[in-house]
Amino acid sequence: MGRKCKKNDCAEGTRDFDAIPLPFEAVSETQDLDAEIDALPPPSQEPLAPPTYRIKEMTKEINSSVICKLTRICRLPLLVEEIKKVCVVMKQVQLEDWHLANLHVLRCLKEGDEVPELEQMFFYRCCTATLGNIEKRDLGPTESKYPAFHKTCLRYWAGREREFAYDPEFIQNAGDMVNEMAKLMEISALNMTAFLFRWRLYQFIRFRYAKKGDTELKYRETRRLVNSCYRVRPAPEKDDDDIPTDKTVKVWTEWGDTDDPIEQELCEWLRIVPWQWQIRANCTHFFHKLYDMLAWMEKVVDKHPKTKGARLYSLLPVVTTFQPAYVKLNASALHSLLVRLIEPPEVDNFLKKESNIVLARKRTGSQLPFDKKTFQKNRSEVIRKMFDVEQFETRMVIDAP
Repeated sequence: MGRKCKKNDCAEGTRDFDAIPLPFEAVSETQDLDAEIDALPPPSQEPLAPPTYRIKEMTKEINSSVICKLTRICRLPLLVEEIKKVCVVMKQVQLEDWHLANLHVLRCLKEGDEVPELEQMFFYRCCTATLGNIEKRDLGPTESKYPAFHKTCLRYWAGREREFAYDPEFIQNAGDMVNEMAKLMEISALNMTAFLFRWRLYQFIRFRYAKKGDTELKYRETRRLVNSCYRVRPAPEKDDDDIPTDKTVKVWTEWGDTDDPIEQELCEWLRIVPWQWQIRANCTHFFHKLYDMLAWMEKVVDKHPKTKGARLYSLLPVVTTFQPAYVKLNASALHSLLVRLIEPPEVDNFLKKESNIVLARKRTGSQLPFDKKTFQKNRSEVIRKMFDVEQFETRMVIDAP
């Protein structure tokens, strides 16, 4: 059966659609589109200029690391072999330098001598002492400018002579590379001391303040004591009417503002809040604290060797193996490498052609002398001529002027 017809259906069938207003405006019949198109200017017949490339400008300096084969970017084959040879020597020196630095710091802490600051000059002395032993040089006079360090060096040299070790080739003019390596070692030592201090403090509190009959302190209690050393304490959270609730929040407190005897003891022992910037500024002070914690952990490990988390550590980084795959070169280090290669004619011609640098005795007109100051002053241009780094740079397209 069909559906019955309703009154509204009939009304819709007779509706006048021309009377319904349209939701858009109709184009006027008097509008002449062809005339308007003819009035537009003709398109330009000139060919488009190719895009111009420039190095992307940043609001701040950003350095990126690219790992690739040296033969891919170095334009001087003789320099590749020299870098490989020097890299082996520098990595061997760095390996023994960490051992010597650890030995000296531990000896000073045990025997009561002044602990050195972790500065670039300290690691430079360690490097030169290691080179002095490797290259069979004179071990220096009995009276040294740094008697405490010289005492450590004598012990190190005596121990090294009794054991077989790798003897690398003799290198000359390595002062700039040693100086750069000493700076990197300073950064690594400060980072390790600052970043790992909280973990070592947590380990010390966990075993040092364990209750009688227990091997270690509970997690929540250990965490509370560690936070108190950083001036952080849990406090009851308050509602809108300033009434304490059942929830707790962490709040900043004043140093030593506590009634807990253990917290007071820790604050008295630390004396300085162990924030990372404080550790970097007072590294010698925190070395004594690290040594106190290490001495306590040695007793714990002897008594409970299989306890989870009871591990010993070194005060400074320790390296047991090395891989000659990475070395940092600056303008001064590059000059020291080329000093040993300047005699072959292909090296002399390459510097003259690419960088307009010649030996002082051959210099004429606007040519630059082959010395360290020239490399330092024009380091960007010289390094770009030696190494093809342009292929790794970020570039952007801009419109041609």
